[in-house]
Amino acid sequence: MRQIIDFLSELKTHNERDWFNANKEKFLIAKTSFEEFVLDLISELQLMDPTITGATPKNTIYRIYRDVRFSADKSPYKTHFGAYIARGGRKSPLPGYYIHIDPDESFLGGGIFQPGPEQLKAIRKEIFDFPEDIDSIMGHDDFGKSFVLFDRDKLKRPPQGFSADFSHIDFLKYKHFVVSQTFPIDWVNKSDFSLKVINQFHRILPFNLFLKRAIDSIDD
Repeated sequence: MRQIIDFLSELKTHNERDWFNANKEKFLIAKTSFEEFVLDLISELQLMDPTITGATPKNTIYRIYRDVRFSADKSPYKTHFGAYIARGGRKSPLPGYYIHIDPDESFLGGGIFQPGPEQLKAIRKEIFDFPEDIDSIMGHDDFGKSFVLFDRDKLKRPPQGFSADFSHIDFLKYKHFVVSQTFPIDWVNKSDFSLKVINQFHRILPFNLFLKRAIDSIDD
């Protein structure tokens, strides 16, 4: 895993095509190392979360090449490695687990980013109907203190159809149901790195199962 950090650190300084092409072998070595790591995560996740099916390193790992067509930043490459492990891979609309390795800020997380209108409505209804369940998840083992809820695009006012005096109205204002936790970069070079990540994913599991239960209710 040291190759990953070394490569990404150099890429941050030399984010240009000529340098990348001249150091393609370093990239391929780092990429292979990350693929092996993700394969290990997938194998472990499938043991604890039976909803993770059809996931492979190829369909869970994000490409390093940036789409710069509509961006002011024309840097051609991402300076991190990331993978979203969910049923069917990174394009899945279902809850999953994310790992992000960056020399400056690495983090892991889980949940569902940008759920569709039906999914969002179902998740909010599940929280409204079973507030004690979300309390149990967020309060277990200091989960709510260890993981941060992603609050981008959070509503200022209660969503339509829900009363402002509902005890958990703040929860219903979220538009993404994602939790994350940063971790020190020196984790990456430890022999138990995979175990550390899986242990944190295991803590996220009840949160993901709650979200999946809500989404499954759409078809009921």
